[in-house]
Parts: sequence; structure tokens; C-alpha cells
Amino acid sequence: MFITDGIAELSTVFNVYPNPTKSIVNIDYKGFEIKSLVILDLNGNIVLQNDIKERSGKSIQLSLNHLQKGMYLLQLITNQKIINQSVILQ
Repeated sequence: MFITDGIAELSTVFNVYPNPTKSIVNIDYKGFEIKSLVILDLNGNIVLQNDIKERSGKSIQLSLNHLQKGMYLLQLITNQKIINQSVILQ
């Protein structure tokens, strides 16, 4: 699924796949820089947090092998906003 922010420039896009996943999640993005990436469980507990080195328009691959099956909230934190996307781990 591609998600475009209607308020930002048309070039601001990100894609999280596969979703649902069995272990690996890929995040492709362009038009913004990610400062930090956070994964929360449905209780709001942080289960993964990574600071991202300055990159704009790249890809990130995450292994979720250490997490239990279920639904999680992926947060991409930029200088301007926080982008939320649900991720299902099967």
C-alpha cells in the first residue's frame, strides 16, 4: 500500500510491505527524512526503537522475528511529523 500525505508535497510517499508479514518488513520512502523508527504493541509499549542516520528516499528492512504474532503500530518519526502504519505479524 502506498500512502501519500495530501498536505505535504506530492513526492512524499512511503510503502510498507509485505503486510501482513511472517518476519521481515520493508519500508520504502521518498520525499522526507526519517529520524527515528518505533514499533509499539497494542498496549502502547515500545518493542523496537531505532535512530536512523540521515537518509532521504531510501529503504529500510526490519526483522520482526523476536516479536510475537499480532498487530503492531509502526511509527516513522521525521522533523515535521509522525507517520503511523499498522503492521500485522503472522
